[in-house]
Amino acid sequence: MSHDSRIALTRDGLSLSRLVFGASRLLDSSARPDADQVARLIGTAVDLGLTSFDHADIYGHYEVEAAFGAGLARWKGKRDSIELISKCDIMKKSPNRPDNRLKHYDTSATHIAASVDRSLANLGTDYLDLLLLHRPDPLMDADETATALAGLVKAGKVRAVGVSNFTPSQFDLLASRMPFALATNQIEMSVLKTSALTDGSLDHAQRLAYAPMIWSPLGGGSLFTGKEGREARVRAALAQVAAEIGAGDLAAVAIAWLLRHPARLVPVLGSMKPERLAAMIRALDIVLDREQWFAGQRRSVGGVRARLVPLGSLPAALSTIRFGEVRRMGGRSQPNVEVTRFAFEGSKLPRRGFSAQFISLGTPNIDLRQFGVREPAPQNIHGHVSGQSLFGFELSLAFVIDRHIRGVFKGFFSGTQVCVFRHVAPPSKPCRAIACGQ
Repeated sequence: MSHDSRIALTRDGLSLSRLVFGASRLLDSSARPDADQVARLIGTAVDLGLTSFDHADIYGHYEVEAAFGAGLARWKGKRDSIELISKCDIMKKSPNRPDNRLKHYDTSATHIAASVDRSLANLGTDYLDLLLLHRPDPLMDADETATALAGLVKAGKVRAVGVSNFTPSQFDLLASRMPFALATNQIEMSVLKTSALTDGSLDHAQRLAYAPMIWSPLGGGSLFTGKEGREARVRAALAQVAAEIGAGDLAAVAIAWLLRHPARLVPVLGSMKPERLAAMIRALDIVLDREQWFAGQRRSVGGVRARLVPLGSLPAALSTIRFGEVRRMGGRSQPNVEVTRFAFEGSKLPRRGFSAQFISLGTPNIDLRQFGVREPAPQNIHGHVSGQSLFGFELSLAFVIDRHIRGVFKGFFSGTQVCVFRHVAPPSKPCRAIACGQ
């Protein structure tokens, strides 16, 4: 294999298979598998080199772990030849949890301990190789949660602990209370979902030298079924790469795209079909070069075609030019803004730049009220494009309230995503406007 078949998670010897079997969809079929069928699926996965199995207490309305455990009891292999992973803290409303009146999160010591005990009983095992907190809990008491997790490791019920879907700062908070390092952060990423490249998640992983696990590595299947232009462009880019390297399966190329990143990503495969698993593990034999990797990345972020034009040549038809939905921006220790729509208004273009409006504004990590911005009223901003980068067009945005610049941010946009890097001085030489079209 071109990629290592295993990846180390902790210094005390815990490692996972380079690709992980995701059990979340085990019971999704109308014809639910019996214990013998699950045992055969486990055996097939192990034969393919997928020795690590990813679970969560809530999967299948809290029923997947028990179904998997029944199959595990009939599987002929040894427990210490596989790795069992589970997650807890989501309290899902379900017929199997009638006491849960609504979906919420619970990282209390009592719930974590009870959840682990149930998972061990359902899976029919004495220990979990890895326990993850499934989602960030706004009410998490870091000291209490860390003490509970450390106690489970000390008791031998869990070999290692980590988190899932945590931001770098949330990871750091819990890590600061732990007596040992957190093993991983399981996050969403695919060639269609690339925010981890710019929100600090993968930078954080490399800085702390942990290997992130990746859920939905194929975009939940939308990479192959989605009908939007962006998805078609990414498929075309992957198909071109596949033709160059002689790969017969686009899913394998999409997985290889993740494996190419130096943060040592560990994709979790979601298929229950042996033939699809066999096709996807061919990703381990594929090493993309930089141009092949960027071909997929640029098709993904380039969701809207953009061109630089002189101000005087803007036609009247472009009086309002919109580009898609702008998702999360920024990263750890950086201004972080969310915008749901961004509209360029040609009729308001100043002579030496462009103006626009925030239609909707969210500010998770920075209070823009200090600059006179009030939500949800639209606010004028002005900006200029300063150059083109690998990821998109660099720009500066100036919040203008009552004809006074109240704040300036420098960053870039790629058509579907704007990333604000830092607060900077007002721009001095705005010179061009941006025109966008679908």
